[in-house]
Amino acid sequence: MTVSSNVQSTRQVHQCPANGCDAIINKKFLMCFTHWRMVPRALQLRVYATYRRGQENQGIGAASDEYVEAMAEAIRIVNEQIRAAGA
Repeated sequence: MTVSSNVQSTRQVHQCPANGCDAIINKKFLMCFTHWRMVPRALQLRVYATYRRGQENQGIGAASDEYVEAMAEAIRIVNEQIRAAGA
């Protein structure tokens, strides 16, 4: 997927962190919808509960430790599923 350099330069987007995924998504989302659906619902709720609105615009250190832990676990779980599927 290609995003114009103008949009990328404003840093409103990022690449989905799932291994092998090249989806470019709005930075307010952790990952693309396809991979987000692979995250267990309880963990999705934990990510939502620990997210601070606007933290993606506030730079490094704006996210709570709890959010960073939930985010890392979600990414790990998705990447384990991708690896197990052989994709």
